[in-house]
Amino acid sequence: MLPPAGVAIVVAPMIGMLVPKIGRAKLCCFGLGVGAVAMAFYSTLKADTSYGIVIIPIILQAIGAVSTFTVTSDTIVNSAPKERSGAASALATTAAELGGALGMAVLGTILNNRYTHTLELPQGTPAQVASAARDSLGGALQAAAALPAKTASALLDAADAAFMRGLHSAVMVNVVLLAVVAITALITLRHAPATYPEDYEEEFPGLSEYLAHHPEEAAAGLDGAARQSDVPPNADLRPGT
Repeated sequence: MLPPAGVAIVVAPMIGMLVPKIGRAKLCCFGLGVGAVAMAFYSTLKADTSYGIVIIPIILQAIGAVSTFTVTSDTIVNSAPKERSGAASALATTAAELGGALGMAVLGTILNNRYTHTLELPQGTPAQVASAARDSLGGALQAAAALPAKTASALLDAADAAFMRGLHSAVMVNVVLLAVVAITALITLRHAPATYPEDYEEEFPGLSEYLAHHPEEAAAGLDGAARQSDVPPNADLRPGT
């Protein structure tokens, strides 16, 4: 868990700074795309792949996840009125946890189903051992302890191969899902403002109300509307001022 935590510390602030420049849709699509690349990388791993190689998709997955969650959480919280920002934050957290749990359940089911149906047990495996081995990789490891060395080695090799086939199937399904969601995010978030009025309310009093009456500037992005228009710094934009 240490590499993903380190990635989050480095990447999250960078994504926050890039949102006004690149936009939410592109950054969210980028995060989901990097996640899809990480999943595709997992499909190339083998049971004996070294950690030096495994760490690559782990880091890519962390970059994708941090990029996506930073953008989506900020969008959800800032889209809600200030007085409901706490509820919006709770909603974002709950959605992330629910999505993570649901994703693990679905992909875990795919992995286990593939493992069970592709496990090729060595000849002479006792029925009780075979049943335990087909339940899970952990069951195969425990069952192998009660077998002769040669049979146990064959069983473990078969279990490892079946598990990797299951893992590859699960991550490839995830690649497809992430690609679909990335395209969806690129479309649905394309009109989301890069920044929100509250970000500049102190510097430009009344900016929220001003942009409500100037939708063409709001559509261009609040950073550009506030800084590149004819509005001078620290101008009071409230009506009658």
